[in-house]
Amino acid sequence: AIINKPEMMGRINGTFRSNHVFDNQYQAYQKALWEEMMDKDILNSTDIVIALNHYPVADPRIDYIQNDPATEWRDFDLIIAGHYHGGQIRLPFIGALFIPEPWYEQSFFPPQDRVKGLWEYKGTKQYVSAGLGSSEAITFLKFRLFNPPEINVLRFTR
Repeated sequence: AIINKPEMMGRINGTFRSNHVFDNQYQAYQKALWEEMMDKDILNSTDIVIALNHYPVADPRIDYIQNDPATEWRDFDLIIAGHYHGGQIRLPFIGALFIPEPWYEQSFFPPQDRVKGLWEYKGTKQYVSAGLGSSEAITFLKFRLFNPPEINVLRFTR
């Protein structure tokens, strides 16, 4: 979690949120999950902390989270994400044409080293898979071009 108290669920700037986050039953469920997570939030220095997230956490969003008093950046060893589909439409020799990411100034011709694969920013490593599907961010572009689908196998070693 990036929020620092359960009352902030669904109220973080810059992220998509559906109306269900304001439902009382959903908020009660999230608060119970929060309390359960806090009970287990005792880590040893040798523990590896991996977050599985639909969206990669763009560098500007990490900066925002670290500077916003309502949020807290966890010390993840690795974040595994998807969502960008590797830039589901890629141009030969250029790379990804578009990714659905509001945290970058432009979604067309995004930073190519952030679209798929492993990268590191401020000590946090992220691995983004190009995955199998396609995005519906632009309704008429529900296909992949010059971007074969992929299934990833990650091997962790000491």
